[in-house]
Amino acid sequence: MKRLFCYTVLFLLIPKLLFGVVGQISELPPGPWFTGSLLTPAGTTVSQGHVNLEPYLVVGGSKGIYDEHWKIRHSSIFISTSVLVLAQVGITSFMDFQIFPQVVYNHVENQNSVGFSDLPVQLNFQLYNPEKEDWCPSVKLALTELFPTGRYNKLNPEKLETDATGQGSYVTSIGLVFAKTIHFGEAHFLRVRAASIYSLYSAVGVEGFNSFGGGYKTKGKVYPGAQFSTVIGFEYEPVLNWSLALDILGITGKGNRFVAQEGSQRQGLQSAGGSFSLTNNQSATNKSFEQLSLAPALEYNFTANVGVIAGVWFTVLGRNTAEFVNGVVAVNMYF
Repeated sequence: MKRLFCYTVLFLLIPKLLFGVVGQISELPPGPWFTGSLLTPAGTTVSQGHVNLEPYLVVGGSKGIYDEHWKIRHSSIFISTSVLVLAQVGITSFMDFQIFPQVVYNHVENQNSVGFSDLPVQLNFQLYNPEKEDWCPSVKLALTELFPTGRYNKLNPEKLETDATGQGSYVTSIGLVFAKTIHFGEAHFLRVRAASIYSLYSAVGVEGFNSFGGGYKTKGKVYPGAQFSTVIGFEYEPVLNWSLALDILGITGKGNRFVAQEGSQRQGLQSAGGSFSLTNNQSATNKSFEQLSLAPALEYNFTANVGVIAGVWFTVLGRNTAEFVNGVVAVNMYF
């Protein structure tokens, strides 16, 4: 009789337990909803057959360069306004294709110019994509080629370097990207992403005033030094629609070497113009350089697939590189 009673109670409790668990699962909050921080690339490829679009508006200014002793040498404020569109297409379950066309408008004193910047094209390969309960991060391999579509050579000296929109070098980069999302309960998520990128630059034939400096009698070749960058990005979601983001970017690179033809004038300083890219050469004096910058931002996500992010990207210290402050706004759309 006692055994029958136990079986009866257990039989009555099983549906309650099952439906209780299902109810708890159905009540789990949605999320995380992230647009992605401003600088750190995504740790996963776009799914096959899907497209991710992210137009950017970047307005920034540079009022000088960091010298050899990490001190700022002030100059006229050089303002750049860039419109960029990041387009990613999922090719297979583990690979996507990315292109990042950019148009830049430069202004300093009473001079201004507009033109296309250098064009980054990228293939991404998913090396590891863990399950949600796996403690390991996702791992992605990024192969990038920067094509020199911007203007860099035979510049007009009266334009005060505003007509420099590129660097003239083919840039080949390889990078590893890591990402991990941590759930703290309810709608509270933290996503950490990190990337390390190594870039090699092709030699550039230069004549006259150019993106690496130059003068009226300059003619020869510039051999840009290799560059290594590391960036880490944090995104925290306190509530479903809003997120806080922060990127920390460090870049170091070798100096640029100039080989002049006979009778040529040696190179001077590098232009402040150029593309919005982690592979863009950051040397401001053609010497080896270091640069550290931060990019705090605020995100608002309308849905899991549409969000907007706005923030500021600025240098905090550097050596032989530009000092700058950029305002950045972007809209992310996943289809």
